Amino acid sequence: MLTPLFLFLIVSGLALFVVRGEVCPPSDEFPLCADCGDKMQSFTNLHEMYDAKCDFQHYGYCTANHAPCTLELAPKCAWNGRKFKSFSNPCLLNQFNKFYYDQYVVVSNCPCRDDANS
Repeated sequence: MLTPLFLFLIVSGLALFVVRGEVCPPSDEFPLCADCGDKMQSFTNLHEMYDAKCDFQHYGYCTANHAPCTLELAPKCAWNGRKFKSFSNPCLLNQFNKFYYDQYVVVSNCPCRDDANS
């Protein structure tokens, strides 16, 4: 026997797909920006992002990075509440936060340890 809620979803066309605890809209396209370790990458939906094993940053496509930074080497280890990330200098950290809507803050004046996110 079908439950009233299930019938409502079928009749109204509001069926949702659940992937790893996330609710995806029925549309195949729902752009988002994700951190894939060594680079930021745009995805058209959550399914692609999960398949690539990347971390969600924000909805919408990743923006291009055109602001110049110097090649100064002043490494920083930063934390955004979810993971650690190394930056070559404070300018690159600020640039990353601005263009990817993130909030990394410096926790060390050295690069992050390789196993920091393990």
